[in-house]
Amino acid sequence: MTISTIRSLTDTAAIQTMTGDTQQAANTSSLFSELISDVLSNNASTNDLQNYLGAIPSLVNALDNDSTATTASTASLLLGSLTTGTASTYMPPALYSVLNDHVQKEQVTNATTTDTNSVIFEGSLAGANKYSALIQQAAEKYDLDPKLIASMMKQESNFNASAKSYAGASGLMQLMPATAKYLGVTNSLDPAQNIMGGAKYLRQMLDQFGGNLETALAAYNAGPGNVKKYGGIPPFKETQNYVAKITNYYRA
Repeated sequence: MTISTIRSLTDTAAIQTMTGDTQQAANTSSLFSELISDVLSNNASTNDLQNYLGAIPSLVNALDNDSTATTASTASLLLGSLTTGTASTYMPPALYSVLNDHVQKEQVTNATTTDTNSVIFEGSLAGANKYSALIQQAAEKYDLDPKLIASMMKQESNFNASAKSYAGASGLMQLMPATAKYLGVTNSLDPAQNIMGGAKYLRQMLDQFGGNLETALAAYNAGPGNVKKYGGIPPFKETQNYVAKITNYYRA
């Protein structure tokens, strides 16, 4: 879904419901800077946030018509600032969608520009080369081996970005709807979002289980709750096969 579509369908209702204030910002860049500064310094009051968010029409318009790296980076910082802590209470869904969409576009652009420096996969993982730049970017961001991400993609979807499971998981890294939402993924069928979301979740599982690869993979597949319940890889044939196949791809 494009930024323009999101705006036309949801912005007006969301903004009016949120603040009832349609003031326009005279200078969008200054508004971004001021809002970010206040939020990051923890000085923004509820009224301040509501006043700033009342200028969303100008912010949306700027994002919709400016695809420069500077604006995208600003959107990324603003999104990160407002979705942490109590400030997230004051973000209309429309603004979140617009900002997140813009950040994802920046990620795709950055990945494309570094394509020549991306890792090349061979053998059973050769299908990952189509997404090599995106994998490299996710690996760098979440401190993962690109080959590990490619190995998971092989097992999860066989590199089919449109793959959907009977359980409802979708995309290259087979994200469940609830997990995708938790990770901030708005479109699981978008390769950039799906790979980045899957890599983020894997990093969380590795951190949660002391860096143990097999346990982290089991948690990715069966959920961290089941791993804790059974004190390791759960006695589920599907999960056991999942862990074995990915580790075989990875260590081949």
